[in-house]
Amino acid sequence: MSGTKNERLVEELLSVLPLFSKKIFGSMRVIEHDSLHAMHLHILHVIADAGELPTTEAAAKLGLRKSNFTPLIQKLEQEGMIVRRRDEKDQRIMLAALLPEGEKLLEAQKKRMEGVVEERLDRLPEEEKEKLHRAVHDLHHVLSRLDEA
Repeated sequence: MSGTKNERLVEELLSVLPLFSKKIFGSMRVIEHDSLHAMHLHILHVIADAGELPTTEAAAKLGLRKSNFTPLIQKLEQEGMIVRRRDEKDQRIMLAALLPEGEKLLEAQKKRMEGVVEERLDRLPEEEKEKLHRAVHDLHHVLSRLDEA
């Protein structure tokens, strides 16, 4: 990729990223829970996708350092959303899995978010909605590939 393309990419990212969540979700609070915030929801989603995974892997998927991740995962455990246990094969590894309360919260928040997204996207023509769906799918695919590189 040439410097010019990279410069354009940086310019577009600097413009798009701050607007992305605001335009899609509006002013809604991402998670409705007294003591949890959006990053907790992201953690629940990563764990739900994997079923059970090492906490270091969950932190890496979210781009968080262990020192920042540990209090977040501890809070989820205290709230009864997840359970952590040592890996039987390697006691150094701590695994995390969702508990029913975490599944329930995650599903409720996703449904709420889906309703907001549907309402906001209803303003767009069908063709524009499809473009957005494809763009987000493609972006997710490309970003996933960066982990492999």
